[in-house]
Amino acid sequence: MCCCWRLLAFWFLVLVSNGSKHALH
Repeated sequence: MCCCWRLLAFWFLVLVSNGSKHALH
């Protein structure tokens, strides 16, 4: 479960990062 949580957090971070870049542009 810990692994799943970490993976989810990683994906969430990536999505947020992408969204931020798109919003900034």
